Amino acid sequence: MKILSQLIAFAVLFVFFSFTLPSTDNIHQGEENFVIHFTIEGERVTMECLKGCSWEKLSFDSSSERPQFVGQNGMQQSADELRELQPGLVDFVFSVEKVKKGLSFTGYEGVSWLSTSAYCQKGGVECAIELTEKGVSTK
Repeated sequence: MKILSQLIAFAVLFVFFSFTLPSTDNIHQGEENFVIHFTIEGERVTMECLKGCSWEKLSFDSSSERPQFVGQNGMQQSADELRELQPGLVDFVFSVEKVKKGLSFTGYEGVSWLSTSAYCQKGGVECAIELTEKGVSTK
């Protein structure tokens, strides 16, 4: 009888915690702090912020071969310039650089990755990349 009561108590606790623990798959639940879609057309890289930014669309010409630093308040030439826009209120900062067949990202603040990249499978066709604080995916 003691074993049966312990099994029932265990089952009740298991069910309770199963329903109260948060899901670790937040990307598919829309709980991202920011969502940015990148499109590459030739040398032009366009960013469209869908969530977490004070800007809607930014773009840059990647022929300069310099990384662009992006945060919730815009795009600058360095991470420090982004931090100076609103000192102490930086949610995220990362750099983006066009590489041969995609984009390479380096995280500075507010992301769970140090660096990540996405490559376009379609040669010469518009490429769409989605970036969140959790990572990157191609569309």
